[in-house]
Amino acid sequence: VEWIGDIPKHWKMYRLKDLVSYNQETLPENTDPDYEFYYIEIGDVDHIEGISINEKVSFSSSPSRARRVVKPADVIVSTVRTYLRAIGVVPELDDVICSTGFCVLRDNSGVIDQRFLSYSVRSEWFVSEVISNSYGVSYPAINSSTLVRISVVVPPINEQIKIVDFVDSTMKETNAQIHFEEKRMSLLKEYRQSLTSSVVTGKLRITEEML
Repeated sequence: VEWIGDIPKHWKMYRLKDLVSYNQETLPENTDPDYEFYYIEIGDVDHIEGISINEKVSFSSSPSRARRVVKPADVIVSTVRTYLRAIGVVPELDDVICSTGFCVLRDNSGVIDQRFLSYSVRSEWFVSEVISNSYGVSYPAINSSTLVRISVVVPPINEQIKIVDFVDSTMKETNAQIHFEEKRMSLLKEYRQSLTSSVVTGKLRITEEML
């Protein structure tokens, strides 16, 4: 595949629109003003850390863009500045609404595992395709109808599950190592600040033997 490279012969290519439904449900304008829900906006989504869920908000106090109804395991993809990878999987919660700045993907074919789908749309080659089909300079954006015309690689379902399990395990180990290094760097910064303070206040004297 020209823009992906070599793939196993028995894997297939599908347009997203042939695998999933998108933006299926929307809150109507006559929604009860007191209806409360968890709201996901673009800033709440990180492709590594996942989705941050905040306190519930009422329909009357929510932004006008809080309209897309999502269900657990739905994959949401930011259609604005997609290169920032605000892409994630909706957690197991009821009453969740996301911004209209997302395209909501929901499996309706049984051909693709939702977790595999989430990794596919976070991949470098998929995001690159989204960027190349986006418009605008400061805030490049793509229409949902255009996004779902992009194709993804789909192995047999049993291989998808094995791939996802492997990626999940590897990501867990990698994230643990990242957290360890971040903590180590934080401790080194604290030591540097303490050392600087001790030297400039005279608590620690520098001798020739130390140089």
